[in-house]
Amino acid sequence: EVASGSYAGTDQLVAIQTLARGGDSDALSRLVGMMGSEDLRVRLQARTALAGVSRYAPPRLIDSLRSVNPHIRAGAAHLMGFFNVTSVRDELARLTEDNNEEVRKAAAYALQVLH
Repeated sequence: EVASGSYAGTDQLVAIQTLARGGDSDALSRLVGMMGSEDLRVRLQARTALAGVSRYAPPRLIDSLRSVNPHIRAGAAHLMGFFNVTSVRDELARLTEDNNEEVRKAAAYALQVLH
């Protein structure tokens, strides 16, 4: 089992994403948790995997915009733009004033995409 934020091998990541594509809540939570990793590679893998789960990811990611982990907030903000989730504009605008630069940049990017 892959702990939140730890590196998943390619086979494990594919398995997690496959489960997430079917709407598996635990798999979606695991991918969101992986976006909080200190390892940039893991964060990018998780973000890419979530981008492939467009049917189920956005509702889970909306809650993640308020995560205490800045990597998760940034990843969620970026993906809101990718998924064209216009209902979170106000939340993204709030995040442009976040105390974390990565979050501010991701929120600004998402807002730009949504306009």
